[in-house]
Amino acid sequence: LNTICYLSYLHKLIYNNMNKSREFNKLLYRLLTSLSENDVSYHVAWSNQCIEYWFILHFNYYTSDNDRKFYIDNLNNNFIKVGLPPYKKNDKNIFSNLTDYGDPKLAIRYAKRRIDECKDYTDSDSVPATKVYELVEELSKYLPNDIKNKYI
Repeated sequence: LNTICYLSYLHKLIYNNMNKSREFNKLLYRLLTSLSENDVSYHVAWSNQCIEYWFILHFNYYTSDNDRKFYIDNLNNNFIKVGLPPYKKNDKNIFSNLTDYGDPKLAIRYAKRRIDECKDYTDSDSVPATKVYELVEELSKYLPNDIKNKYI
């Protein structure tokens, strides 16, 4: 797990690009219940199977558990449809591409819907699913208003 950002002293935001794992469920439980130190709240943003699933939700609702390569192919198709070059891992323009050509509010709504559909499963068994929207909702509060309005 990587700590991405600190928002004040009260919140630690953590992102994990996870694979199915019982260890992840244990770690998540530990983070959310027993690691509260000095009134710090931990928030874990995970994406199962990969971050590209979160990106796809900016364009369409998707629920099939496919190989990660399929997610990248799907994302490429969505990028090409809106006139963007094919998706590249670690693209420096991913935030602006998703904000300008995708629909962040739609991605948040789709992610919440999928989490609700997976409510009877552990987080690691929720495939595909993502809680990146929680991180995005929190961080979007700090964006300039013209960009923030695309998220919340």
